[in-house]
Amino acid sequence: MKQSLSILHIIPNLQKGGAERLVLTICNELAKYDFIKVKIVCFSDINHYQSITQTTMWEVIPADVHLSMRQKSKYAIADLQAFIDGFKPDIIHTHLWKAEIISRHLSCQNATWFSHAHDNMPQLQKLRVPLSKRRITNWYERSILLPKYVETNTKFFAISHDVFAYLYQNLPRALRKNIILQHNAIDVSRFLKPENFKKTSDCLHLVSVGSLVRKKNHLFLLSVVEELTRAHIPCKLDILGEGPLRKEIESQIIRRKLENTVFLHGNAEVENFYWNADIYVHPATYEPFGLVILEAMAAGLPVICIDGRGNRDIIQQGVNGYLLHTKNPTVFAEKIIHVYTQQSLRENLQKEALHTAKEFDISQYVKK
Repeated sequence: MKQSLSILHIIPNLQKGGAERLVLTICNELAKYDFIKVKIVCFSDINHYQSITQTTMWEVIPADVHLSMRQKSKYAIADLQAFIDGFKPDIIHTHLWKAEIISRHLSCQNATWFSHAHDNMPQLQKLRVPLSKRRITNWYERSILLPKYVETNTKFFAISHDVFAYLYQNLPRALRKNIILQHNAIDVSRFLKPENFKKTSDCLHLVSVGSLVRKKNHLFLLSVVEELTRAHIPCKLDILGEGPLRKEIESQIIRRKLENTVFLHGNAEVENFYWNADIYVHPATYEPFGLVILEAMAAGLPVICIDGRGNRDIIQQGVNGYLLHTKNPTVFAEKIIHVYTQQSLRENLQKEALHTAKEFDISQYVKK
């Protein structure tokens, strides 16, 4: 085994999100190995995970690349290049599009490069019609980046079969052999429910975690709650996450008179909410994988979700949860009622959910 290994992760910032949490989870696990030296570089000091960030491994180095089709492109990467020259990484592992663009304008000839595809990055998609300004911009950035991927012989981590298929379809033939299916992982121990934990509510308690954006489909859950109410099922729904749709969701909660049933908690710590819940609900119409689904499973929750493609790699139908192929709130509510009222079924789902989560533990992930 190599005497030492220097690994550099590059991500724009550590704001609340699945990619950001995964980077920290990976690096905290890597830090347990004596022969590994690991660093995380961000371009800004935004950090919503201060409690799990080891300050000795986190570096903030402002950097930017502004590509232009009409004018001269601008590069502000000298400080980051100087850091890389000093750190001399054996591995450079990049996350999210801004990090892809900036990092591939750096030089580090002896490093092995990995790109982490946390979703189906639209910037990698081949040019399609009808044309739009966004599609043309994406195509231009793609045309700049693909040769750099080839030059660095970049390897790609696809976090689900859906992301793998997307990369295979959109990357050039020379890079397809470099695509690796590597499901994301969590620190299971963080989400295990304490043995002496007592649930605080006596009604059906639901929880959902995700950014308040359109594809996460939280408004759908309001309709589900209305269906549960019509079925005379007392319930409570906690929604954790922040985003541009917060005001719209708040307005709909008031309009539908759900103020005493649906609660928005923003970017709160999730563990206690999982432990207090009976069922985890995930209505996202697109989900590249689903780290929060694994977190809920680690907390012993059965999961009911809409088919978001990437979450097919987690859900075993009727074993650890249910994947619904319809966006009908009545059907969703009926499945919740079925799980909630069948105690033996719910207990089996909880047991299998925990078993599934353990298969995605970060310790095994890092070894892979």
